Amino acid sequence: MSDNSNKIKFNIFKESIVFRISAYLMVFCLVMMLVSFLYVRHSNQKQYVFSQRGGFLYDDQPCYATLEIPLKPDGRKNFWQEHNLDYGAQYDIYLYNNSNKILGDYYLEMKVADDARIDSSWNGEYTLENGIITMIPREGLNTVAILPKENAKYGFILYAKQLMGYADFKIYCHFKTRLIDSPFFLVFLILFLVCVVTNLSAFFSYISIRKEKKRLIEQTEAVIKLCANFIDTRDKYTKQHSVHVAEYSRMIAKELKLSEEEQRYIYYDGMMHDVGKVLISTEYLCKAGKLYGIEWEEMKKHTVYGAGVIQDFDAIPHLKDAILYHHERYDGKGYMSGLIGEAIPLVARIIAVADAFDAMATNRSYRKHLPKELIINELKTCSGTQFDPKIADIMIRLIENNKVFISE
Repeated sequence: MSDNSNKIKFNIFKESIVFRISAYLMVFCLVMMLVSFLYVRHSNQKQYVFSQRGGFLYDDQPCYATLEIPLKPDGRKNFWQEHNLDYGAQYDIYLYNNSNKILGDYYLEMKVADDARIDSSWNGEYTLENGIITMIPREGLNTVAILPKENAKYGFILYAKQLMGYADFKIYCHFKTRLIDSPFFLVFLILFLVCVVTNLSAFFSYISIRKEKKRLIEQTEAVIKLCANFIDTRDKYTKQHSVHVAEYSRMIAKELKLSEEEQRYIYYDGMMHDVGKVLISTEYLCKAGKLYGIEWEEMKKHTVYGAGVIQDFDAIPHLKDAILYHHERYDGKGYMSGLIGEAIPLVARIIAVADAFDAMATNRSYRKHLPKELIINELKTCSGTQFDPKIADIMIRLIENNKVFISE
């Protein structure tokens, strides 16, 4: 049972550590994902400007534009001359996205002759002012955003005194990165999801371990209660004595602000404190008067006998201390070792007060129970001599607040 208890404690500790580490990592990942989001948003808002001189190819830039007059079906370029000697031509403009990001929120400026005029256009909105054509992609068309390594086509019919073989361009644009395409964001997103799965696994494992711990506690309590009942049934005057001592001990431990686990173990210690009496003759246990000489010496040995009974039972911490030393006195005049003050283990000092109180508050074979006022007076008188003063004070408060049982 002890091995199972230790294994459960280790598993709970392990899962709680895993849960905490994963939780911290989740918070860290969320922070880094937020940083990544802010960085991507800032980068997406930055505007770039690229200038091109006509007659040169700028295909080493992240984006660039080209101008050409397309061919007609007969293989000749699509231009003509009007009666007023102006040239008309179809001009196709290609905007290339040479980067690994999405090209968006862009527009182009193109230098043309001052006498040029636009007749018609497509795939965008065009304005001509002071020899500058401004081209803006039309909403609803797939040219609004240009994917990496792709291009968009624009065009117009332009009339001017001379044909254009090339033109100067100025491109205003933003390079857009989708958050999911950011390696930095993606790494922390994956790590975050791994932590979520780990936390869920740790949580369900923790629930399972807690159920197993509860089952083990119930089994332990059942065995201990069985032993306590067996101890108490040997003397009709001390029936339920072990249960009472266990309850009072737990109350004192709670007042001392010990942990819930420590309170539970002290409760178990109280249940088992008199286990050595199973080896004491019922002639001494049930005697209707005081014990003298050999009888008393034999009765005192129940602490030693009890320690021997549970020597191989280590499922309950400090149980041996509770059994062996609960009749020690704070002034060193107790038995069997004559320990003094805080050299007496805390669990034994607690049970000593709880045991003495129950002995005074219940009927015994040799006397009736003592009245409340006399019990309180006895605890005060023995505080610092028989009992630990701090624990005696706690017991007195419990009595005065009617939190403990006194026989009628």
